[in-house]
Formats: sequence, C-alpha cells, structure tokens
Amino acid sequence: GEDPNCALFIFVDANDTIVGKAVFGRDRAERAIFIPDRAAIPRTVKLEAEGDLSFLGAIKGVAAVRAPVDGSHHWEVTLTRGAEPQVVLAACFERGVKLTRFDSSPPTLHEVFVSLAGGNDEGAEP
Repeated sequence: GEDPNCALFIFVDANDTIVGKAVFGRDRAERAIFIPDRAAIPRTVKLEAEGDLSFLGAIKGVAAVRAPVDGSHHWEVTLTRGAEPQVVLAACFERGVKLTRFDSSPPTLHEVFVSLAGGNDEGAEP
C-alpha cells in the first residue's frame, strides 16, 4: 500500500523522458533517495578492434562514434534511446571486423550522473 508519510517525485528531461525518481521519507529533508533510471540514459557500447570502425556512424540507432585516442584500439559507440547494442555487433560481423572487445553493459552510475548533470566524462577510464 501507499505510505502517507512518503512522497515520490519523478524527474524528466526536456523530452519528458523519465530520468530518475526521488523518494522522501518521514523527515523529508534528511532521507531523500534519488533513483536514476538507467534505461533513460543513452547506452554506450565499448569496442576494441584494429580496423576503422567509423562506418558505424551510418548505422540506424547509432547517435555517435568516438574514435580511439593515443594509439589505443578502444572505440565508443553511443546508441539512440531504444536502440539495441546488437545492431553494432551485427554491422561489425557483416563487415568481417575482428573485435577483441564488445561491452554493451548498462550505463554505470558515473555515466548516469554525467548524463543527468549535463557534463562530459573526458578523462574517465574505458
């Protein structure tokens, strides 16, 4: 049932997409809990390959492709909301790209925070 001593607030972005919830207990000022909605955060797929993966930018469902820096083979592909990571894997397979890493893990809490705060995560570890 509902607890009359609690309040639930839902946070939305400019597109009315739910990005998090906050639950306030009896002493509302001291017991606020923010619960980010990881599904509302654009997903990033981390890849490693020796070849050029810039072609992934033309794939439906891909919002951005970040190329490797400093001689690494680490690529990051940001998906549009609702896009599945498998589209990236399928595109690489169709092109015969040998991937040494494919990570489609849900966003980390750090990535959720950066997305909600509107900053960037330059300098973050892959």
